[in-house]
Amino acid sequence: MPASIYETNKSNGKNRIKLKKKSICLIIFIFAIVAITSVLLHTTILASDKQDDIINEDKVSYQNKDANDDELEYEKVIINEGDTLWNIAIEHTNENQDPRKSIEEIRQLNDMDCANITVGEKIKVPESN
Repeated sequence: MPASIYETNKSNGKNRIKLKKKSICLIIFIFAIVAITSVLLHTTILASDKQDDIINEDKVSYQNKDANDDELEYEKVIINEGDTLWNIAIEHTNENQDPRKSIEEIRQLNDMDCANITVGEKIKVPESN
């Protein structure tokens, strides 16, 4: 006969069913795992929604001060681990253009004194034509 999670107490003529201590611990453990998993899942979903909001506001129009008030399209780029201005310029430059020119434009658009960038920083990058 399989082990039962219940034990019967027939003292004093009363028939009580009690859960065994191991079973109670198992139920509490399962409840804790479910609670922790739901909190982690909720946190992950919130973080994902926030990242989607940031990504969805990628393309923004900015006034280019050097182009006599012509409106140009730029992208907001969030700096990730390992990103460099060189890599970003190459990704956003046509094949026949010099990435060094793009780097200089990125630095001017973002008022950068040097080419140092930080993870999580948002910068404006001109769209490639």
